[in-house]
Amino acid sequence: MTMMLSYQRLVGSAARVVFAGVLVMLGHGPADAQVLIEMHEGERSQEAARVMPMIQEAFAKENVASSHAEVTRQLSRLPRPGVNDPKLTADRLTAELDIGWRAWVRARPEEVVAQLPSWIRVAEENLGLVVSSEKVRTALFRGRVALMLAQLRLGNAAEAKDVMEELVRSSPGPLDIKDYGSQAEKLLLDVSTTVARMTRGKLLVAVTQPDAQIFVNEYGVARGGSYTGNMLPGSYRVVVQVNDLTRRYDVTVSAGAETHLEIDWGLDSQLVVSDRWIGIVARDLTPARERELMTSFARRSSVDIVFVRLHRSGAAMALRGHWYRRSTAKQERGGEIRLGGDDERKAAALASYLARDLGSPDVVPIGGTTLPIQQADRSSARPLAWGLVSGGLALIATGAVLFAVDEDDTGAFTYTDTARLAIAVGAAGLVATSLGGYLFLRKRGASESGPTALVGPGAAMIGWVGRF
Repeated sequence: MTMMLSYQRLVGSAARVVFAGVLVMLGHGPADAQVLIEMHEGERSQEAARVMPMIQEAFAKENVASSHAEVTRQLSRLPRPGVNDPKLTADRLTAELDIGWRAWVRARPEEVVAQLPSWIRVAEENLGLVVSSEKVRTALFRGRVALMLAQLRLGNAAEAKDVMEELVRSSPGPLDIKDYGSQAEKLLLDVSTTVARMTRGKLLVAVTQPDAQIFVNEYGVARGGSYTGNMLPGSYRVVVQVNDLTRRYDVTVSAGAETHLEIDWGLDSQLVVSDRWIGIVARDLTPARERELMTSFARRSSVDIVFVRLHRSGAAMALRGHWYRRSTAKQERGGEIRLGGDDERKAAALASYLARDLGSPDVVPIGGTTLPIQQADRSSARPLAWGLVSGGLALIATGAVLFAVDEDDTGAFTYTDTARLAIAVGAAGLVATSLGGYLFLRKRGASESGPTALVGPGAAMIGWVGRF
């Protein structure tokens, strides 16, 4: 009986590992985490509204987060507009909250529970109206109290306690609800006793705009661009107001920890975060201002950013894209396409170029010339060379070990036959090392030839492509 190793499968597995790394270095592997951010001058035009969904779809196919849900998941603490519904007025919001309060006064708790939760959420989505009007803020407070009392009356103790905890955490000072009955006072005492045992955390807010007003859970806490507070653990709504413009930030304070919220108002005041798209809208988007905004955004980001901007180029519309690395906050690649025919293909080409460095005649690199189709930019061969040499040496060492443990057929019941596997692995290592050595020695740009790698099920191949 002979015990044999399936060297074809092992060689294929080893080769796939090595050459997958080679493909990544060639620009054909999975890209780093990236998100798509739109840029517009003045406003998002109707043409942009028509074109951008197609652009989002093209970049999504390159694993660039493009939808609202994906972008907000990748980017933490994106500011939201202080007023989410531009048609909503302070008078309308006050009237709807007062309907719920009057239902409680008339002892109709079911109507309170039916009316108030949705309108309290509306108020929290439009905090710019709340912080700008004492009347709205009072109506929101009474609405929460009415909802808490109605839940108590209906026997929903847990829901009532949740509302009371929100009231306690939101109040900038001791909460006074003695005018709302003994049930409310008793629940307040129970909740206050519980939170008194909690370890507080610290919230530190810094805004680059010195005259900014800062609100925490609808209450003004600071003017002058900075705030420090000892907070109960939990989630908070921070609103920053400068003149008539407001931005909302959601933060979480943990017990015994510091939570820092640093706000670049020059950037955040230009950001638009809607349910359909996320981008920068600036009045005078000069090239210098554009670079400044892209650099600021990339610097504060936790992932790489792809910026796209629709603009007019002569008689046609063009789409310009820039990929900025978060680590350096500098442009890695930039490209432009002309729209006006077969736009989906052109959008796909731009997405492939920015995300994976795959050139196309449709894409004009910004600051360079058009790349050949599917020709990866090898402006720096050193990382690829290192990968080939190190992977090749590892294969050679593996082949040596396999050859050392090889046993001849002496008629024993079992023996280890690894000679052929050792030769195959060592040969693959020699080829990889040779390719890497060539890349080290060749002059940059002296040849249009280069290594290629193919990996398939159960097999892998390396070779050389070039012009003849």
